[in-house]
Amino acid sequence: MPAPGKFVPFMLHYKPQFNSKPGDLDSTQQAQAIIDKARALIEAGTAGVAISYSANYHQTVAIHQVYTGGGWFTHTSGGGQATVMAEMERLMGLPENKDIQLKLRIAPITTMSYPSDLTPYQYVFLDLVNIKIGLLDQGWTVLGWQNQDVAPGEYAIGGNIAGKMPDDIRGLIQNVLQLYEKSY
Repeated sequence: MPAPGKFVPFMLHYKPQFNSKPGDLDSTQQAQAIIDKARALIEAGTAGVAISYSANYHQTVAIHQVYTGGGWFTHTSGGGQATVMAEMERLMGLPENKDIQLKLRIAPITTMSYPSDLTPYQYVFLDLVNIKIGLLDQGWTVLGWQNQDVAPGEYAIGGNIAGKMPDDIRGLIQNVLQLYEKSY
């Protein structure tokens, strides 16, 4: 069994449509920051790097299908964080980033558009278990996405586009990610 990975808070100040400040990053700059951090961690010896991502159910399924099939390009699209993921994958397709294509992943947490076979709580729980078993326990470093909209110590999962999440689900996500930060 590989050495356990790490869960690392990763601050990305996004550039709002209005009132941006120095240090705020557009989607391309955020994507490049993720790639740069991933490359540094991979060069330091981590098995791979994933970035936490607030996904809808269909994105989560598509992402897992691509990775399970041995691919890297998930075709993630949409607004908010999805624009950064799409840009990250576009940049990963450039010749200078081919070496990290299979070592940089999206770690989805389903925060909206749930089918009716399980409860939203169950979907989120499965996503959090996948991060633990499929990434952290396999020696990967998971970057916990933070931005200027979240409270200190919390993660940018389930905001803006996902709308208001039920407090119990939001609490589950934040508590487990904080536990991963302390445990890995």
